[in-house]
Amino acid sequence: MSEQLSEMLKSVRERREAIAPDGLKVGPQDAVPRLSPESRQAELDRYTELLSRPAVTEADLQVLTQIRDAFFQAQDMIAVLCAQAYQKADDPEDRRYFLSGVVAAMGDRTLAQLLEHGDEGGFSCSICDWQYEYAMFEQGMACYVSPVGPGEMYARTPGDYPAFLDYEDGAPNRADGFLHLCEEFRADTPASHAMELFEAGSEQENGHRLRFFKGTYLCGQCNTLTQLE
Repeated sequence: MSEQLSEMLKSVRERREAIAPDGLKVGPQDAVPRLSPESRQAELDRYTELLSRPAVTEADLQVLTQIRDAFFQAQDMIAVLCAQAYQKADDPEDRRYFLSGVVAAMGDRTLAQLLEHGDEGGFSCSICDWQYEYAMFEQGMACYVSPVGPGEMYARTPGDYPAFLDYEDGAPNRADGFLHLCEEFRADTPASHAMELFEAGSEQENGHRLRFFKGTYLCGQCNTLTQLE
């Protein structure tokens, strides 16, 4: 076995035995299922084959550049197709997903992800990158600070989530804060185009949700008033 492959397996083994957020040691048997000798050999063969492949050449990079350019050139058409699908859809949930495709093709990936998540999801502070969860209630869009930190996922069982407990209660009793609605969108932005489609279709629910997704909040970690972006 090559030294590079041995180092790779050692790194995987160390990550598997990492310390869990609650301070409990997670052993290999808890982190991932044990592989059979046949499966382990198949994985080793696969990694060995990957490591033996030749280095990327200039010709390979040119092909990747052509694929990238073709993808970006197709964004306008993708936005048009998603908008047409939105206009033909009857279900509000279907329309929300098509709108997600429209704003993603226009370049606003954060808004696209929030539209895809719907009434429950997550985001990170645009200033300090601290993680948040959010949930929609009659009182507004409540947000919940992750105890883990920037760039990390909130690792607890679902029953421990404040957002999940509030969902069961039907009220944001444990919320760390609330999003403030965006009253006006900048002209010629993905959000403004999305709102135009919502208004043309008389979609108050999705339009209300969109105003929250472009709203502002006070980050409890860096104490900065910032916008979801």
